[in-house]
Amino acid sequence: MKPQVTVPLSKVMLPNLVVLKPTDTLDKASELFKLYPFHHLPVVDDDMILVGMISSTDLERVCYGKSLFKQLNKAAQNEALLRSLMVNEVMVDAVFQLSGKHTIQDAYSAFKKGRFRAIPIVDDGFLIGLITPLDLVRYYVEG
Repeated sequence: MKPQVTVPLSKVMLPNLVVLKPTDTLDKASELFKLYPFHHLPVVDDDMILVGMISSTDLERVCYGKSLFKQLNKAAQNEALLRSLMVNEVMVDAVFQLSGKHTIQDAYSAFKKGRFRAIPIVDDGFLIGLITPLDLVRYYVEG
């Protein structure tokens, strides 16, 4: 039996997201990545309009890139660095996105072509959810 690929993403996406603001510091992003089992955080303005995305890899790149050849106490340096930089200095602001009306097939095609691991779901400019390849697998395995 062929899987149902015309299901809208609004039925499969992760709603009720944890988000960051552009002016949050990177230490807040770091804490959220430690608290929750995800690797991408949408960045929104006060009206929940998507303005960017930040990944745990982006955060690691900042820490390793800035402290690789520094003193021995890299942990303290990284903490200071994360307190001093804002999310909007590191986030990706040109983010591929889909709407809740797009289908599982659309998301699959985007993941297959793209170099990203999470797609924000946006309707009328407002962030309403997020979809990852794992969500697609979960949908087919769990029904």
